[in-house]
Amino acid sequence: MSGGLFEYNQCRLLDAITLLRNSIETIKKIRSGAEDNRFEFPEMTTDTLEKLEQGLKQLRIAYVYMQRIDWFLSYDDGEKEFSKRLNAALNREATGCPEADLCH
Repeated sequence: MSGGLFEYNQCRLLDAITLLRNSIETIKKIRSGAEDNRFEFPEMTTDTLEKLEQGLKQLRIAYVYMQRIDWFLSYDDGEKEFSKRLNAALNREATGCPEADLCH
């Protein structure tokens, strides 16, 4: 069945992650002068941009947990698989793999 307990709301979280990641990339281009601010993002300090990036990391981790918990509580993964897949996904996140969590 591949989950369903959360009514696939983790996919909405994934959409938000993608939107935030793209926004951060655009903001960096605007700050470097490589792109115009056609999206009218607010000006911000480096500290604020770093907080957005930290938030992105936290959202990615939340997605990993949501996906793995969904599969476990929906009987798609047993307890061992849950733990193994959760740890593997979190390790991929920790190593900075760009799409580590988002497909597994």
